[in-house]
Amino acid sequence: MDYELMQALRETIIMILIPTLVSIIFGLPIGACIYLKNSLSIFCNIYVNVVRSVPYLLFVIILIPLTRLLFSTAFGVLPATLPLCFVGVATFSRFVEQSFGDVNKGVIELAESMKVSKYQLVRYFLIVEARQSLVLGLTSTIISIISYSTVMGIVGAGGIGDYAIRYGYYEFNMQVVYKAIIYIVILVFIIQIVGKKISELLDKKGSR
Repeated sequence: MDYELMQALRETIIMILIPTLVSIIFGLPIGACIYLKNSLSIFCNIYVNVVRSVPYLLFVIILIPLTRLLFSTAFGVLPATLPLCFVGVATFSRFVEQSFGDVNKGVIELAESMKVSKYQLVRYFLIVEARQSLVLGLTSTIISIISYSTVMGIVGAGGIGDYAIRYGYYEFNMQVVYKAIIYIVILVFIIQIVGKKISELLDKKGSR
């Protein structure tokens, strides 16, 4: 495997790991706020809807001033993770809302009869009951992040998509393009398999 491809894979992994972690940290509470319809839900809904509505390339351009403010530059792998984080959080938040909405109403009624707080409802009831769906939602979010990361070459972030364009398309070498696509497909398959396996394990654990 050539150096350029190895570097591209490392850049792609960075652009996946950071947004995934941020999506979990912020996506859960934002999705919970939307589901609970509390005082913050309207702002959370606006955030999710706006981020998901703007075409991604335009969204990256819009965030360039903020990226420069935070990283002193808009180019590179770490600055490129900022728009990916925004999109990842918005995507996972919607999955969280949907997962909580699918929880058996009897569980919600039981929690309410116990006079639990909103935090306790989410932490000890909703997350526990929806854990399998949440894992599948996170898996889909990660796959979306991978897809978005392939265009981050426009801000000098590199990655497997940029590798395919620079060393494949621009040099009229379609074998490089196909090789890059194969690696992306393999990466997606691995994440899908791991996510499904974790979901199945959680389902078995919960059914005991």
